[in-house]
Amino acid sequence: MDFTAEVLRWTQKDGQDFLEPSRDVVVSPQKFVVLPGRSQTVRVAVRLRGGDLDSAYRLVLTAVPKAPKPGPANAAEQITNTVLTNYAFRIPLFVTNGRTQSNLSFTLNRQSAVTTLGIINSGNGVAILRNIALSSTAGKKVLGNTYVLPQSTKEITVEGGVGGTQKVSVSYEEGGASRSKEIGPASP
Repeated sequence: MDFTAEVLRWTQKDGQDFLEPSRDVVVSPQKFVVLPGRSQTVRVAVRLRGGDLDSAYRLVLTAVPKAPKPGPANAAEQITNTVLTNYAFRIPLFVTNGRTQSNLSFTLNRQSAVTTLGIINSGNGVAILRNIALSSTAGKKVLGNTYVLPQSTKEITVEGGVGGTQKVSVSYEEGGASRSKEIGPASP
């Protein structure tokens, strides 16, 4: 299967992820073929030094679908269907100076029928959060995993909202440690 490789700068603004071309990080080879049962090494090199903030990138490996082979000479008499698969792997890459750390705070917001968990990272290091969950008097909702880049916010939609009107707490794992914070009821 044929692949292309590129590295894109990854930023977050207003709770959304954005990818844009960058020359800060290079990848080699940029085009390659992986035969069945074989593997391919892809090298990544950083062209800048880690600064005061962690930098985030995505290594994007995209499968290049091959065009279907033409049918027989009397193809007009034969009907064929072809499905081409097109997929990409987006692998996170972080450049850090080793002295950065995240600083997280959380908000729970309810607008109309939609409830969102806001995660604010005011630190200078990326936050890699696993097993995020909300707990209230109505039970527990598991929200999954996410990344929050330095000086950024991320919003997660809470399907079905959060029941109960008393205390709401968020639990998560970061850096191998389990953590929990009380964030109060959702604000209308």
